[in-house]
Amino acid sequence: MERPSLEDLLQPSLKHGQLRRPPYSVRAGFFVAFFGGLLAAVGFAALNSVRTERVARDAPVLGLLAAVGVALSVWLGHASQTGTLPSFISAFGGETQGTRLFTRAVAIAGFGVGYLLQRDMHVTRELRGQDAPSAWVPGIIACVAGGIVHAIFGMLGSSLGQR
Repeated sequence: MERPSLEDLLQPSLKHGQLRRPPYSVRAGFFVAFFGGLLAAVGFAALNSVRTERVARDAPVLGLLAAVGVALSVWLGHASQTGTLPSFISAFGGETQGTRLFTRAVAIAGFGVGYLLQRDMHVTRELRGQDAPSAWVPGIIACVAGGIVHAIFGMLGSSLGQR
């Protein structure tokens, strides 16, 4: 077996050049989760997966997070309609405020899972000295779309509670 030369050892481990499409910043992902909810955070993380061409790797976890977001929306709509919200949710300032804080906490936890899943691509972008692209437009779109989907499934849960 041939020993590597000193010149081979000093070559950078990352390829020269830039990522074709670097991911949006971690801060943008956090704000999307905070303002848009879990479904918006999952959509934004999925957009980063598409940008960095790692959809197959991230899809199972993001799909599971999306399913949790949909189930949470249906459950909260049903529980609000039937008056069966757990007391720990109502303890945070009433039913509406407690639900808002609970969904925000779940969204930030989902963002954390997404960050752990995609941490290496953010580190690579930083090591290469690349700037993250502006995330205003995709972030706003993710927040609006996440809110709409959350509302639709919340109304579905509410209608199931009326029967």
